[in-house]
Amino acid sequence: MVLPIGIHYSWRHPNWIALEARLASLERHLGMPSQDTGQDNPETRSRDRLILIGMNLLKALEQLERLKPNPAQTFSERIDAYRRHGLAKAETHFGLRAVGNLQERCRRIEQAAWDRIYREGVDQLPPLERSLADWEAREADLQLTRMRLVEHFTSVSGHYISDRPDFDRFAEMLLLVEEAIGWIEDKPWKGQPSLGPQRVEVQLGRALPVRPRLNQYRSNRREAMQVFMQDLEQALVALMPDASRAMTTDAVEL
Repeated sequence: MVLPIGIHYSWRHPNWIALEARLASLERHLGMPSQDTGQDNPETRSRDRLILIGMNLLKALEQLERLKPNPAQTFSERIDAYRRHGLAKAETHFGLRAVGNLQERCRRIEQAAWDRIYREGVDQLPPLERSLADWEAREADLQLTRMRLVEHFTSVSGHYISDRPDFDRFAEMLLLVEEAIGWIEDKPWKGQPSLGPQRVEVQLGRALPVRPRLNQYRSNRREAMQVFMQDLEQALVALMPDASRAMTTDAVEL
């Protein structure tokens, strides 16, 4: 039996003052002028500042990758182009095919990098081959870092905070940007001041039996796995806080 578990973190009290202080810290770090959007509403003001921060960070990454975005492209389209470029570059390095969804492609890149970084029998190699293996491992680690940056931007979207502009979503996006900068600079970002205490909700979904799927697996392994993963994905999506509660009548909230 596979038991889907949904975990949702949120902040107990919306601390807009702390969030805006953290936004100001990011703006200074990126060399941006202090932003005065002229908005009195904290949701609108924070959204505008977050989008500007995201655009500045994306611009720096595009310059690193020698990307020249189309001026007519939206922020979301530029993010998507950066993701596709980063994954394609890593896949080309490892000789991988660009098939599957974003998560599947990232996992294949990750495995290919690990195969080179944690190569077996490296201590038994002659000195020159050992040096070449170390070189290959460093290059694999660089491609793995490129893939991690893509992963950090999988959830960045102006729509995410525009669709539901509440404090939790703003805080999530803030932490995501801070984490991306810490990853690029190879040192943790120390976000201050604290956004306050958090709470966590855990939901248990209906367990998915595996044994009844055995005959299908024996006849067509790939199809059986795809069907099972789709069922599991639907079960997990149903446990998300934004999902329709009608889909989670069998869930047990703790």
